[in-house]
Amino acid sequence: MTQILFRFHHRDFFEPSADWLLVNFLECHHTFYIQQRFAGSEINSGFFFSQNAAIAAAEFAHYGRFDLSGDDLEPTNRKSWFADRIWLTAEIELGHLLDLRRHETLLSFLLSRLPDNSSLKCDLRRTRSSLDVMLLVLPAEEGGGFLTDWIGNRAHEDGFAGILFPSIRCLSENNQSFLRRFDERPVPFRFSIEDVRKTRINDEMDTAEYVLLQLASEYNVVLFSGSQTIRSIRQLSWILDGRSFGPVSNPLFGADAAEVEKARLSLARSRGLTWEQALHAGLVTDTEIMIEYRHRGFFYFDRHDECGLV
Repeated sequence: MTQILFRFHHRDFFEPSADWLLVNFLECHHTFYIQQRFAGSEINSGFFFSQNAAIAAAEFAHYGRFDLSGDDLEPTNRKSWFADRIWLTAEIELGHLLDLRRHETLLSFLLSRLPDNSSLKCDLRRTRSSLDVMLLVLPAEEGGGFLTDWIGNRAHEDGFAGILFPSIRCLSENNQSFLRRFDERPVPFRFSIEDVRKTRINDEMDTAEYVLLQLASEYNVVLFSGSQTIRSIRQLSWILDGRSFGPVSNPLFGADAAEVEKARLSLARSRGLTWEQALHAGLVTDTEIMIEYRHRGFFYFDRHDECGLV
């Protein structure tokens, strides 16, 4: 499916030239080590997009410690947000994603992949409400937790291109008027994360149905492979220093992995970079990073016991 998705992209990692667009989404030292939801540090990289402008703004405002209150609620008018960021709009072709917006999919994924003797699997086999299941992937911690790290790692190993998941920061945003102005559904009110937890405790079935619908409709996307990401982007538009650019067509849209690799190597050679320099410049593939760090003994995931996975 083709979608228009949004993100605040760091300007230090942005290249506007059509021939160099792949640099914006290739794994580097930063993407491998940063802790993110479903893309844990030293586990796998992740490139995040939001389903609409409100969700992208709520996510960025949380991590940037910005306030969404006030009369001017248009993200592109918030100049303080753009000191080191670019407002990026991507037309992107999404495929083979693990869709965790619905509790049935999440429950099936966990039950089919957790060890039979894991405490979490035993717990899931008991009666759990739909919201109980969804809250497993909505921890309050920034960057997710041990379970979301494990799910992302397993999804990546199983060949999924990425994950669709509800936006915890959108749920946590208290400025309902800000979010509602971007909401295409004529809803009289929205639920917060506190509402979700209260509904779970009180077992309010009618309310739970509406909460689950909201979770399914307000989502982010994380893509694991930079190479796959750049091949999936049809075109990009962006706002930089108050000026609009694009759309710029991506010459590598629909290319195969070999073509992206050829373009990457060409860029690395043209810059005369060593492997370490290419790593920091974002010109190293995910496969090369995995091989290198496994060779160094850094690529181990041994925290399963902390969330009941063993």
